[in-house]
Amino acid sequence: QAQTALERDFQAGKVSVRGLHLLHKYADAVEVNLQLDLGGTESQRLLVVNIRRANVTNSENMMVSDNKGRIVYMNSDLRNMLGYGPKEILKMDVSRLMNPPYSLLHYKWMKDPSPRIPLQSCRNAATVVMVDSKGTSLPVKPHIQTREDGDSVIHVVNVEKSSWEHGLDERRLMLVIDSRGTVLEAGDSPTALFGFKPSTLVGQPLSCFVDVFQALIKEVEELIAKMISKASERPGYSWRVGVHPPLTEDLEAASDVARAVLVKNTKPALMQIELRDPDEEGDLPQLRLYLWKADMVTGVVEVDRNLVVTKPACCALHPSGMLFG
Repeated sequence: QAQTALERDFQAGKVSVRGLHLLHKYADAVEVNLQLDLGGTESQRLLVVNIRRANVTNSENMMVSDNKGRIVYMNSDLRNMLGYGPKEILKMDVSRLMNPPYSLLHYKWMKDPSPRIPLQSCRNAATVVMVDSKGTSLPVKPHIQTREDGDSVIHVVNVEKSSWEHGLDERRLMLVIDSRGTVLEAGDSPTALFGFKPSTLVGQPLSCFVDVFQALIKEVEELIAKMISKASERPGYSWRVGVHPPLTEDLEAASDVARAVLVKNTKPALMQIELRDPDEEGDLPQLRLYLWKADMVTGVVEVDRNLVVTKPACCALHPSGMLFG
């Protein structure tokens, strides 16, 4: 096409190829568009090939580490996001992009990874914390692929920007309820959190999926009032409960098999309640109930040499107070 094209065709951008895929050294093939322009001089014409990524709307923050956690490549998008230059990042250990104590534990985790992947793990593409060059914590979702590179193994990590709110939704279920314990709204937590879609709870009473309310089904309204009072006295107070898929029948009328299945599907959780002020004047306060999956609650407490707490929590994803009620 370039050999037979006229000069005006080059000027109009007609000499081009769209949807071509180029091989990437570390990642999957990259879709690009090629456009040929005329270069050189009148006596010696050259063809200039301009290569542009086809999908320019989604920037890919990517890095590659070896099997010891040393960074061997990081693209400009991720370097700019973290505030590092090309020379600074070369051979840097991945652990430097983490807060302690995870930065100290990461090498052992890479060397001997657990076969069971926790829901809140970076290996599960959950929202975790990455630290930039200034020490600022950033919520991100790493998508990790492990590949063989000759005789060695490399880890290709695509880093997706996340948010603290999204990270919290991955760890706890937020519900808006009324004073009688009926669910009015449900948050955007994944189905894997408790084994059911949060949207199925809308219109349901708390007693059909939280065990303590089932046991005190005739006292739910009074119980909620006492919880609000306790939370007002001690903000952040929590209760240990069990959460199971919504009941489709009365528990008292259920068979022994149905009861056994219910017990098996009940997940330990930590429950909090919050009376949130209205966003706009004239609206009523909003009653929110939070159900944290117990095995996803972690805390990071910073202490000095005298074991005096200097920092009670590192970020929203590690609420230390939840561990102590």
